[in-house]
Amino acid sequence: MKVLTISSLLLIVCVPELVAQNTAITWSSLDMGFATPASSTTELRSVAGQVVVGTTQISTARIDAGFLAAVAWGDTGSGAGTGVIIYSRSGTPEGTIWMASTDGTYDTMLFSGAWPRLSHNGRYILCHKGTGGSPGQRSVYLHDVQTGQDSIFWSNIGDWAINYGWSDNDSIVVLDFDCYLVTKERQGGHWVQWQTGNCNDDVPSFKPGSWTVVLHNSFEGILLMDSLGTNRRHIPNTIPDDYWPAWSPDGEWIAYGHWVASLNSVQNYYKIHPDGSNLTPLTSYTLSDSVGFLNAGVAWTPDGSKILVAGSVRGVNGIYAIATDGSKRTARVPISAGNPVDHVGSVTGNVNITLTGVHEQDEQLPAHFRLNQNYPNPFNPST
Repeated sequence: MKVLTISSLLLIVCVPELVAQNTAITWSSLDMGFATPASSTTELRSVAGQVVVGTTQISTARIDAGFLAAVAWGDTGSGAGTGVIIYSRSGTPEGTIWMASTDGTYDTMLFSGAWPRLSHNGRYILCHKGTGGSPGQRSVYLHDVQTGQDSIFWSNIGDWAINYGWSDNDSIVVLDFDCYLVTKERQGGHWVQWQTGNCNDDVPSFKPGSWTVVLHNSFEGILLMDSLGTNRRHIPNTIPDDYWPAWSPDGEWIAYGHWVASLNSVQNYYKIHPDGSNLTPLTSYTLSDSVGFLNAGVAWTPDGSKILVAGSVRGVNGIYAIATDGSKRTARVPISAGNPVDHVGSVTGNVNITLTGVHEQDEQLPAHFRLNQNYPNPFNPST
């Protein structure tokens, strides 16, 4: 197994001033209707110790107060509210995990780690922690958002455990390790090894409402597999070096990127039905666009209208939103300046920003201005 990355330049974006807020909203703003937690009182703090959100949970009612209250967990049930993007940035010693609003009003570091994946109920984040090598060569940890506690979920010493996916009720996680897939209980620690027969079967995730798993194989393309590894099958019209498949919220589509060896990165994204029909290009970048999307993480917005990915276009690193209707429109999501973004794991709200055509991005405004003298000068031809 291998994970390929590229170096990127930084994107500098001005972030508006943040203000404390107090509000009462429903838990479904974060869990998107999958679960209702028990009553509790807790705080989510940033790495700097700031209270991001202080929460009192009583049945389905939730009282939030703190640094990012209301903005962080804005109601996404109607598709019009603000949600959050959970993503990571590269850096020493092990990278950092961040939370940004989908409308660009804030962006804050949560804790150290890489390649996060938020549970449906919003309480847990799976991520890689440790140092050395690619994040996929490090152990997998479970971060409890309510308590702030980390626990090792899957120990990885000297091998690969690239990525993971949650079941609908967040009780089971599927992940790749060594030459097989594993399903493991979030609580209790029981796990089952799936014999896939191929050491390049990676990045599994459950289909919404099903135990069917999608994954990629760098030598075959995008694959499907039934429970416990049975009925392993190739999706027609996908090819070697198709990477990081992700289910649409309704389970009707699979989005993925195609890696290009000369770029050492993903160049373009596609979507396809699980039966191999209706293969649709979502981008059409060429070598002249200086594109370098990192083959790590594809996240669909809840309304299915966009995917979010990490990478660079014309040397500008960031989170990019890509339309899923085949119009090939994209836009950079506003985030703060800092280390390069290397993974987009989850998004809980729709991203309501204007998308542009592939060759329109970053061309509306000049990069700099300079006033030069006309030549010849009509008033003094000698100058």
